[in-house]
Amino acid sequence: MSLMNAKTVGSVCKRDQRKRDYKPMVRLIDQIDESTQEMIWLWYQEGMTRRKMSATLIELGVPSPPMTVLWGDNAIRVVIEKYKNAANKTNS
Repeated sequence: MSLMNAKTVGSVCKRDQRKRDYKPMVRLIDQIDESTQEMIWLWYQEGMTRRKMSATLIELGVPSPPMTVLWGDNAIRVVIEKYKNAANKTNS
């Protein structure tokens, strides 16, 4: 009997653990409703600050993406960049 292809308990456990820990990445922009994105873009065009947008979204009870800080700067920045890039493409 050859031990060349034998699996150890450690190798089997490690492989199973790697499979279990894998979670597909979900982009932050995909976790924000389209209507909420449009509302953030309109507020940005009106000159509202990101901090005020965040506070307003929390006051309105809009569900935040899973973040440490509800409606953090990163979530609002991602939406603004998306719409800025779309506007630049249409102007070009």
